[in-house]
Amino acid sequence: AEDGYVLTVTDSGIGMTPAELTTANEVLEGTVPFDPSLSPALGLHVAGRLGLRHGIDVRLHPAESGGVVAAVAHAFTSRWQAAHSSCERGAICSPL
Repeated sequence: AEDGYVLTVTDSGIGMTPAELTTANEVLEGTVPFDPSLSPALGLHVAGRLGLRHGIDVRLHPAESGGVVAAVAHAFTSRWQAAHSSCERGAICSPL
Protein backbone atom coordinates (compact mmCIF):
# COMPACT_ATOMS: atom_id res chain seq x y z
CA ALA A 1 0.00 0.00 0.00
CA GLU A 2 1.15 3.50 -0.78
CA ASP A 3 1.41 6.23 1.81
CA GLY A 4 -1.17 8.93 1.51
CA TYR A 5 -4.16 10.39 3.23
CA VAL A 6 -7.94 10.09 3.33
CA LEU A 7 -10.17 13.05 4.06
CA THR A 8 -13.77 12.32 4.97
CA VAL A 9 -16.65 14.77 4.96
CA THR A 10 -19.96 13.75 6.55
CA ASP A 11 -23.26 15.25 5.47
CA SER A 12 -25.80 14.46 8.19
CA GLY A 13 -28.76 15.14 5.92
CA ILE A 14 -31.40 12.72 4.65
CA GLY A 15 -28.86 10.55 2.85
CA MET A 16 -29.14 8.68 -0.43
CA THR A 17 -30.73 5.38 -1.37
CA PRO A 18 -28.40 2.52 -2.32
CA ALA A 19 -29.33 3.08 -5.99
CA GLU A 20 -28.56 6.80 -5.72
CA LEU A 21 -25.19 6.05 -4.10
CA THR A 22 -24.36 3.57 -6.86
CA THR A 23 -25.23 6.09 -9.56
CA ALA A 24 -23.33 8.89 -7.80
CA ASN A 25 -20.21 6.73 -7.46
CA GLU A 26 -20.44 5.75 -11.13
CA VAL A 27 -20.56 9.47 -12.03
CA LEU A 28 -17.53 10.11 -9.77
CA GLU A 29 -15.65 7.24 -11.44
CA GLY A 30 -16.48 8.59 -14.89
CA THR A 31 -18.00 5.26 -15.94
CA VAL A 32 -21.28 6.81 -17.08
CA PRO A 33 -21.52 9.51 -19.74
CA PHE A 34 -22.21 12.99 -18.44
CA ASP A 35 -25.83 14.04 -18.92
CA PRO A 36 -26.28 17.83 -18.51
CA SER A 37 -30.01 17.35 -17.92
CA LEU A 38 -29.14 15.78 -14.56
CA SER A 39 -28.11 19.08 -12.97
CA PRO A 40 -27.58 17.63 -9.45
CA ALA A 41 -24.90 15.37 -10.95
CA LEU A 42 -22.87 18.30 -12.30
CA GLY A 43 -20.92 18.68 -9.04
CA LEU A 44 -20.26 14.94 -8.93
CA HIS A 45 -19.07 15.00 -12.54
CA VAL A 46 -16.70 17.90 -11.87
CA ALA A 47 -15.37 16.31 -8.66
CA GLY A 48 -14.81 13.02 -10.48
CA ARG A 49 -12.98 14.67 -13.40
CA LEU A 50 -10.75 16.67 -11.07
CA GLY A 51 -10.04 13.54 -9.06
CA LEU A 52 -9.07 11.56 -12.14
CA ARG A 53 -6.85 14.40 -13.35
CA HIS A 54 -4.97 14.61 -10.04
CA GLY A 55 -4.93 10.97 -8.95
CA ILE A 56 -7.52 11.46 -6.23
CA ASP A 57 -10.16 8.83 -5.51
CA VAL A 58 -13.57 10.12 -4.38
CA ARG A 59 -16.24 7.71 -3.08
CA LEU A 60 -19.57 8.16 -1.34
CA HIS A 61 -21.03 5.80 1.23
CA PRO A 62 -23.80 5.92 3.83
CA ALA A 63 -22.97 7.49 7.19
CA GLU A 64 -23.64 5.37 10.27
CA SER A 65 -25.78 8.13 11.77
CA GLY A 66 -27.65 8.85 8.53
CA GLY A 67 -26.58 11.04 5.67
CA VAL A 68 -23.62 10.48 3.37
CA VAL A 69 -19.85 10.34 3.82
CA ALA A 70 -17.57 11.49 1.03
CA ALA A 71 -14.14 9.85 1.28
CA VAL A 72 -11.35 11.52 -0.68
CA ALA A 73 -8.14 9.47 -0.93
CA HIS A 74 -4.80 10.63 -2.30
CA ALA A 75 -1.66 8.51 -2.43
CA PHE A 76 1.71 10.21 -2.08
CA THR A 77 3.48 9.66 -5.37
CA SER A 78 7.19 10.01 -6.01
CA ARG A 79 6.41 13.27 -7.87
CA TRP A 80 4.58 14.67 -4.84
CA GLN A 81 7.32 13.56 -2.45
CA ALA A 82 10.05 15.11 -4.63
CA ALA A 83 8.15 18.40 -4.87
CA HIS A 84 7.60 18.57 -1.11
CA SER A 85 10.76 16.97 0.26
CA SER A 86 12.24 20.37 1.16
CA CYS A 87 9.06 21.62 2.82
CA GLU A 88 9.28 22.07 6.54
CA ARG A 89 6.36 21.75 8.90
CA GLY A 90 4.28 24.91 8.66
CA ALA A 91 6.06 26.16 5.56
CA ILE A 92 4.13 27.22 2.48
CA CYS A 93 5.06 24.98 -0.44
CA SER A 94 4.00 25.42 -4.02
CA PRO A 95 1.37 22.98 -5.32
CA LEU A 96 2.06 20.62 -8.20
